[in-house]
Amino acid sequence: MIPKAIKENVFYVGAMDWDYRGPGFLYQSPEGTSYNSFFIKGKEKNALIDSVSSSKKELLFEQLKGVEKIDYIVVQHVEQDRSGALWALLQSYPQAKVLCTEKSKQMLLDLITTDASRFEPIEDSQTVALGGKSMQFFETPWVHWPETMCTYIPQDQILFTCDLFGSHIASTELYAYDRLRVYQEAKLYYAQVMMPFRHIIKKHIEFFDRLKIKIIAPGHGPVHNDPQFILYAYKNWIDDFPSNMVTVPYVSMHGNTKKMTEYLVKAISDYNIHVQQFDMAVTDIWKIAVSLVDASAVIMGVPTIHLAPHPAIATLSFLINSLRPKLLFASVFGSYGWNTRAVDSIVSFLPDLNFELLSPVMCKGVPNDYTFKQLDDLAQQLAEKHVEANLL
Repeated sequence: MIPKAIKENVFYVGAMDWDYRGPGFLYQSPEGTSYNSFFIKGKEKNALIDSVSSSKKELLFEQLKGVEKIDYIVVQHVEQDRSGALWALLQSYPQAKVLCTEKSKQMLLDLITTDASRFEPIEDSQTVALGGKSMQFFETPWVHWPETMCTYIPQDQILFTCDLFGSHIASTELYAYDRLRVYQEAKLYYAQVMMPFRHIIKKHIEFFDRLKIKIIAPGHGPVHNDPQFILYAYKNWIDDFPSNMVTVPYVSMHGNTKKMTEYLVKAISDYNIHVQQFDMAVTDIWKIAVSLVDASAVIMGVPTIHLAPHPAIATLSFLINSLRPKLLFASVFGSYGWNTRAVDSIVSFLPDLNFELLSPVMCKGVPNDYTFKQLDDLAQQLAEKHVEANLL
């Protein structure tokens, strides 16, 4: 591999991981990923912004052949897929200093064995000159860890954002030319990683809007040479105003909850509300997370097992609570045998969300005419709430 020039004396030296499928089975990354690293050659000093996973450090060093001096190694995020090659870099470039936040310094010293004197913690808005180019650092905590920061080169109007605006894509294309693919994977990445921090991201983007930006260079996925493309997408995703859309995940053991799901979805759609229906038995849970980026409501279909909700829906509930989407409404429906506590359990799994609970519909055994009447009432209640919220 050879470095790819982004601007004069600004080079991409990252690594592709074509086989990456996500960390520890936490979530899916069907398109692989990239670990983006950038080399900046100044007239007086050189800098490397972010490194790569330790599993791909050879690819990084291959591109740094002939680079005799690195004065600064910028660590924007401590997570090991971004800092995994740091120890090897410090060994290869003994004069290099690590520029990072104070919080990053402490976290990095928990990961690698090195002298604390190698670190030079930066302050928010601090500028470091390289000669002909300079790097300005902006602390951006909680995107998505507490120590994160971004780096700006004003001479080239490049904003290096680490995980923010990223996507898990392995591609030989440097730039985000395949917009549909990048949009889909960036939205998946946002749902998986960034959605819990959308209110914080909103403040950071408001600050970025005051900068002159020609290029956004994230830590994963293609570089954005049209920054408005990804900025517009994020502004839509983080906005507090959801879409006229409802997410209906369900699981059915004996077909009763499935009958209720199909009836409810039709009843809701008759009010011109868009519905995305997911069978938890065959659906990747992260497809549901992507749906929740835009949804106004989640209505979960759940059968009862030993008074409790089916484990698939219970797991989904925990995930929804941790992702903190912009839901306005929620409800539960399903079938049970002799008794159920499914509704109370599901609501208890969602303590961090601020939603209005619409009338649950729980059916003993096979759904009957009264069950379907209750589902009609739930659909009508949802439609009325959408009208009140100016979604319809």
